[in-house]
Amino acid sequence: MNGRVVGYYGIDLMPTASIPLKLGTFPMIRYPYKIHIGDRDSTFGYMYRAVIPSLQPKMKFDWDDPEPDSRLGPFKDSVQTPEDLSVQAPAGGSVLSRSKQVDLRWTGKGNLVIVISTCNALTGKTRPVLQLQPAFNTGKAVIDPHVLQLLPQVRNFVFTFILANRSDRLLGGQPKDRILVQAASVYNSYVQLQ
Repeated sequence: MNGRVVGYYGIDLMPTASIPLKLGTFPMIRYPYKIHIGDRDSTFGYMYRAVIPSLQPKMKFDWDDPEPDSRLGPFKDSVQTPEDLSVQAPAGGSVLSRSKQVDLRWTGKGNLVIVISTCNALTGKTRPVLQLQPAFNTGKAVIDPHVLQLLPQVRNFVFTFILANRSDRLLGGQPKDRILVQAASVYNSYVQLQ
């Protein structure tokens, strides 16, 4: 729409509620996936959620669709939750200088991505502007002042640390169909840059 991709073709994995999808032993609930376009909301397929009362690190979940769509073929996958993620720096509420390096420190081993987003203090809306992916997760990194000065000249930012286990594979049927299975631990640190 207007040159923007707002959705993709999808398959309803749970056309009847009589046989629900399950993530491990937890039944999933289907919700319409709505996108606000212009002055109205439009439904673009569905998303599926499961309420998991106690989520622990390194917990394995199996996802099995008992009645797969004929275009998908058998649908089974599994994912293990990542280690606990804790961020020590930057601390939430910090006021950081663009002319000094910013130290990043966290605990939790695995594949880590850090997304820096601008944050509108009035609306709470964020917009990602930079993604960092350390080559090795050592629990620390440094952002050079030259990089900080390239960020938009606004005051409020959120540093989102994402520790994720993920797999991406081809599905049966159409050769271009892929499935992403991911379990992530996410930590947001709201800061100001001056």
